[in-house]
Amino acid sequence: MANNPKKPIAPTKKHLARLEKERRQTQYIMIGAAFVVVSVLALIIFGILNQTVLAERRPVAVVNGEPIRSSFFKEQARYVRYVMVRNAENTYQMAQYFGQDPSMAQNFVQQLQQAQAQLNPSIMGNQVMDTIVDDTLIRQEAEKLGITVTEAEVEQAFQAAFGFYPDGTPTPSATLEIAPTSTFSDFQLTMIPPTPTETVTPTITSTATLTPTLTLAPGITPSATAELPPATETLAPSSTSSPTAVLSPTTTHTPTPFTTEGYATLIADTFTQLQENYGIEQETLRRVIESQLYRQKLIDTVLGEVSATEEQVWAQHILVEDEALAKDISTRLQEGEDWTLMASTYSTDDSNKNNSGDLGWFGRGQMVKEFEDAAFAAEIGETTEPIKSDFGWHVLRVLGHDEVPVSTDVYQQNREQEFQEWLTEVRESGEIEIHDWWVDIVPETPALPSEILQFLLANSQQSEQLPQELP
Repeated sequence: MANNPKKPIAPTKKHLARLEKERRQTQYIMIGAAFVVVSVLALIIFGILNQTVLAERRPVAVVNGEPIRSSFFKEQARYVRYVMVRNAENTYQMAQYFGQDPSMAQNFVQQLQQAQAQLNPSIMGNQVMDTIVDDTLIRQEAEKLGITVTEAEVEQAFQAAFGFYPDGTPTPSATLEIAPTSTFSDFQLTMIPPTPTETVTPTITSTATLTPTLTLAPGITPSATAELPPATETLAPSSTSSPTAVLSPTTTHTPTPFTTEGYATLIADTFTQLQENYGIEQETLRRVIESQLYRQKLIDTVLGEVSATEEQVWAQHILVEDEALAKDISTRLQEGEDWTLMASTYSTDDSNKNNSGDLGWFGRGQMVKEFEDAAFAAEIGETTEPIKSDFGWHVLRVLGHDEVPVSTDVYQQNREQEFQEWLTEVRESGEIEIHDWWVDIVPETPALPSEILQFLLANSQQSEQLPQELP
C-alpha cells in the first residue's frame, strides 16, 4: 500500500529543541533591542533635563550647607549686568550733552571704558558671586540673632524705590545746630601767623528737598523707566576758627502726586519690558531690596552706635627735595628762626608755602602714611625731625589735636567699613565652597549698545593718533 503524502510528519525531539532555541534567541534579541531603545531614550531625556531643570538646580556654591542654585546666580548676574549697561547708557548720554570740553570728554571715556571692563563675564560673575555669598551669610547671621524682614517692609521699600509714597513724600527739613570746636590756647596762638580776622559764618550745603532712597547697589536704578532720585546731604567741614554746622533732619509729609493707579501702571509696564527684553522678573528686584534691608538691620544690631567724631590733627609743613636741606631747616627752627619765613623761602609746596605751610585739619587716611604717623604722634607745638615720603622731605609742626564731628558721608563710610571687617571675619570662619564652573554660565546679555562701542572705538583711535599729531 502506498504512503499517504498528506499525512503530517511528527516533529522529532531534535526539531523541537531547535525551534525552542530559535524562539529564545529571538526573544533575547527583542529584549536587547528594547533595552537599547530605552537606554537611548533615557539618555536623551536626561540630557534635556540636565540642560533645563537639573542644570538650573545645580549648586554653584554652598555656604554653610546652604546651596546657591545656578538659576539664582544667573538671575542675579543678569540683573547686575542690566544695571551696569543702564549706567553706561546714562554716562554716554551725559557725554553727548557735556562732552564738548576735552577734559570732561576724557572723564566720560574713562568711565565707559571701566564699565566695558567690568562687564567682562569673569569679572562681573566674580563680583556677583561675592555679593551672593555675603548676602547669604548676612541672612544666616540675621536668623541667628532673630532679625527678620517682613513683606510689608519690603513692599514699602519697593514703593519708595519707584518714588511712590502712599502716606506722603518724606521731606526732611534742615535745622542748624552748632557743635563748638576747641578753643586755641595762648601757646597755640603764638604759632599761628597773623591773618585778617575771619568772619564766623556757619556754612551749610544741602539740597532744598531731601528724598530718602534705598540704595540697591552702587549706581543701580530699578528699571529703564524709573530712576531713583538721589538723596544728598552735604555738611561743610569744620574750619579752624568757626563752629561746625550740623544738619538735623526733621521729617514732614506732603501729599504725593503719584496716584495708586499710576504706580500700578508703572510697575506693570516696567516689568513687562524688563521681562521681555532682559528676562528680569519683579521678584529679582524685591530680593535685592530684601537683602539691603537685612544688611541695614544687621549693621544696626552688630555695630550699635558708631562714633560720629574722629581724631584730627592740624599741622604745617615745609617740603624740600633734599635731606640735608631738611635737616638744616629743622636745626635752624630749633634755634628759633621764624617758621613762616622758612616756609615761604624754602618750601616747594606752592599750594601753602606762603601760608606758613598750613595743611589745615585732617583725619587718618588723608595723608601719606609716613606723614600721617608723624603728625598724629607729635605733641602740640612739636617740630618733628625730617620725614621722607614720595613727595620729598617734610619738616612738620603740629598746631592742634581734636575730636571733630564727621560728615554724614564719612560717618556712613565708617559704619560700612566696620561692618565689612566684621563680615570678613564671618566669611573666614564659615564653610564656603564655590564651584569654578560658574564661569561657564555667566550671562553675556544685555550688551553695551553699538553706539557706545563705536564711541569708545573712535576715542581710542583719537588717543592713538594724538601723539603723532603733536609737533
